[in-house]
Amino acid sequence: RPPRLRGETKGVLATRSPHRPTPIGMSLGKIAKIVKNEIYLEGLDLVNETPVVDIKPFLPIFDQPKDLPTSWIEDHPFPHLEVSFAKDVFADLKKEDVTTLKKQLSEILAEDPRPLAYLKKPLHTYWLKYGKYDVGFEITDNQLVVKELKQELKNP
Repeated sequence: RPPRLRGETKGVLATRSPHRPTPIGMSLGKIAKIVKNEIYLEGLDLVNETPVVDIKPFLPIFDQPKDLPTSWIEDHPFPHLEVSFAKDVFADLKKEDVTTLKKQLSEILAEDPRPLAYLKKPLHTYWLKYGKYDVGFEITDNQLVVKELKQELKNP
């Protein structure tokens, strides 16, 4: 159940799931043709006769070139949340740290990091560990608000 499909199931070898039976390399290629139970590939960055374990969907957001179709993933656009920050969330940080941290958190949180089981949960404070910070946020519809930022205490 890839998180971006919101509960729809796909086989692990058909997705980019990090939960795989074995670690394998990836190479961008093209399906040239399919004849009965044989798939002919071209453009792979492999030595001839290297076994192909599985074929994953092409995603233009991650892969190059960008002009190839993405098959089933096109029907499931990547949701992006609007990220904002509560007024005093960065009050204890240096100004130069705030700009970088705000940019990084906005990029990460816009991708909706909630576990699948929590997508339909009513108003709830979620926590994300980011470096030395614990980030508390709430999501309503398409709006994510960072409510709290706790910095780890350093041991003396």
